Amino acid sequence: MIQRHIQETEKKQSNQGLKAKFEKLKSEKVEEATTKIVNFKVQVGCGCGGIYEEYHAEVPIDKDIDNGDYADFEPWMENIGKGWV
Repeated sequence: MIQRHIQETEKKQSNQGLKAKFEKLKSEKVEEATTKIVNFKVQVGCGCGGIYEEYHAEVPIDKDIDNGDYADFEPWMENIGKGWV
């Protein structure tokens, strides 16, 4: 009986701690994103039988490039990596 009371008390304290952490996180301001990760294709070869390779890069959020677009490496792209994420 005493053990059960101790367990219930510990559970209530744990729940109160979680609630306090949640309230703290909920009150923090979330910064708006300024960049986005985009998957794009780059032409490899002369274009006459050439192929496209897949890359991904971090780009400013206001750039007009979307997933799957065909693009070249641009100076405003950051963290360029091979393959899609």
